[in-house]
Amino acid sequence: MVVYPYKFTESYYRKFEIEALLERNANVVVWDTGYWVHRRFMRALSAASSKRSCVTRIGSLADLLRAARRPELKKRAEVVAFPVSRPSNLRELICLLVIKWRAGTRVEFLNGGIPLAATEPQRRRTTAFRKLATLVRVLRERGLAGVAQLAEKSVTQILSAWLSVRPTHRLMGGRSLEKLYRKDSESNGIAVVSGSAWDLSNSLAFPGGEVPEEIGGRYAVLLDGAGPAGASDVELRGDEQVLTTERWYPALVERFDQWERELGIRFVVAGHPKGALGEHPAAFGGRRVYYGRTEELVKHSEFVIMRFSTAASYAVIYNKPIVCIYNEQMRADPRTFRYLVEASKTLGVTPINVDDPPPSIARYLTVNEDLYRRYREEYLTTVVDPKPNYRVILEDIMGQGSSESDRWRE
Repeated sequence: MVVYPYKFTESYYRKFEIEALLERNANVVVWDTGYWVHRRFMRALSAASSKRSCVTRIGSLADLLRAARRPELKKRAEVVAFPVSRPSNLRELICLLVIKWRAGTRVEFLNGGIPLAATEPQRRRTTAFRKLATLVRVLRERGLAGVAQLAEKSVTQILSAWLSVRPTHRLMGGRSLEKLYRKDSESNGIAVVSGSAWDLSNSLAFPGGEVPEEIGGRYAVLLDGAGPAGASDVELRGDEQVLTTERWYPALVERFDQWERELGIRFVVAGHPKGALGEHPAAFGGRRVYYGRTEELVKHSEFVIMRFSTAASYAVIYNKPIVCIYNEQMRADPRTFRYLVEASKTLGVTPINVDDPPPSIARYLTVNEDLYRRYREEYLTTVVDPKPNYRVILEDIMGQGSSESDRWRE
């Protein structure tokens, strides 16, 4: 059973490798709980929900209890997989309590494949001064509604600790996360399972496709971020979007035009799974947007452009140069810009300001082999010969054997 707290789109059907589980005779049920636990955020997402028969939309407490009593769940589920175990509101806590009731084995995924800035266990232990500073900032930026949301989150976290809704297992990808969470896991009786970042796991689970024929010739790919045209995780946190469509997209199109002339290539866009801008949106100057094809687009590209994304994993896997970009709006926001700079350093990348670009991009198109190798170890996997996460679940958690031998493609 997969419990997803946001909108479960087709891209997540692939991400959680459900097709591979079904092919190995696993009975898979998906609860799409975002329609109840994060209603406002769900309304802002433009991507369509998955229509697969195994997906059940949870829009209310009644829907949740009804799903928990379905005939196929008369017995407790063997494994329930979910992305997070730290609820942000009371409805999410109720979901976790139902999961605890319905499943003996509960697996949390900590394998985003990207440097994390604010999820380390030790950072939860904040001082009274820092808590007060956070309260003042929230009141100033979001008013009383923001304070109410912050209060609900604090109460929820206290209750979740008291009710012990923590997982039984944590599937981790990369040495960095294992270092951060191993002590916390062991002290709370949570079994640590070594897996891989989702992008690496997916590349092992599914054969890589070919580049779309209509592209033709040499190209670079933009890994589109969530927003500003669509919703992003900042809305989920209750924060305001840093970027605006009026500033971001015109500057981006200008850079596309400039770099296409300089390098004699074309740009295509790997659409964000939370977005649905269409195939040739004006936001990208009419350039083609492809959805659900990020891996093959990166694999056959000359280089990758991004704000910094979990899909950086694909660029590392296939050894592609990465160009990180930002604008003056991002630079004016300390938290956003600091993360971009620090994350870029992990790959030896110098970010480019699209509002004030260098005369040439050519010198930025390099790969630091040592840092890419370290990135693989720190954020993708610690396993020498990794296997897809669906096999980690079936073999290492559920105890089902396999004679398959998936290899990390060079």
